Amino acid sequence: MKEYTLTEVQEITTDILRNVAEIAEEENLTYFAMFGTLLGTIRHGGPIPWDYDVDLYVPENEIGHFVEVLGKRLPDKYWVNYRNEGGVPQKFPRIGLRGYETEMLHVDIFRMVAVPDDEKEEARLWKRARFWSKIWKAKVIDPDYYYKTAKRRIQAKLVKVVFKPIPLKKVVAEMDRACSVYVVGETENVGNAFRMKMNRRYPAEYFSDHALKPYCDFQIRVPLHYEEILKTTYGDYMKLPPESERRKMEDMKYVIRELDNGKR
Repeated sequence: MKEYTLTEVQEITTDILRNVAEIAEEENLTYFAMFGTLLGTIRHGGPIPWDYDVDLYVPENEIGHFVEVLGKRLPDKYWVNYRNEGGVPQKFPRIGLRGYETEMLHVDIFRMVAVPDDEKEEARLWKRARFWSKIWKAKVIDPDYYYKTAKRRIQAKLVKVVFKPIPLKKVVAEMDRACSVYVVGETENVGNAFRMKMNRRYPAEYFSDHALKPYCDFQIRVPLHYEEILKTTYGDYMKLPPESERRKMEDMKYVIRELDNGKR
């Protein structure tokens, strides 16, 4: 295992992002800084000082090509953890250090899913995605590594036993099916299927084009309508939250585990 500070994790994820941005421009890959990374880009010109990961957004119908290109072109010290050997199948791609799991050190590539225009149909879509996402989590997450309290670890282990009969392959297939019911570009809205606090709908036109914005010492793509997205997501996004509401991560130690061939 390796142990990192918040600053060290940010240095690694920023370097990964730099490589992704360079490759995307050279290969004309579609991606957008999103969620905390979009906020950090606009408000801080880099990562949010008390946040540790990177969030990107890629249209669902382009995820496969995006991952394939990155897998070939990223520096050897990094790897894309998605549906490849060396890790458990993920809900969405994550980039991390080669030879290590991506749970505590990663760049998230969230899947931009087409959202039906009818709100009831949208609710059914999210319900389906969440259902299979919870089963995925129950099957693959190591409770002793992921949860802090003994009570939560025991609960997670009991849930893992309940869902053991369901093959992981089926769970992954159902998650993929939920993401591909509708096609990006053919509905008026898009969303994020697997993060419950982030799956609100956004007009698809917000992502019709991009702008380049400074992030540390390089530039990354942000949605052309980034202001509307940030207002919708965070309200007065340029105002810093009170210190009491910021993540207390500065003093945390990030323990990164070696891969164990996807075994749990």
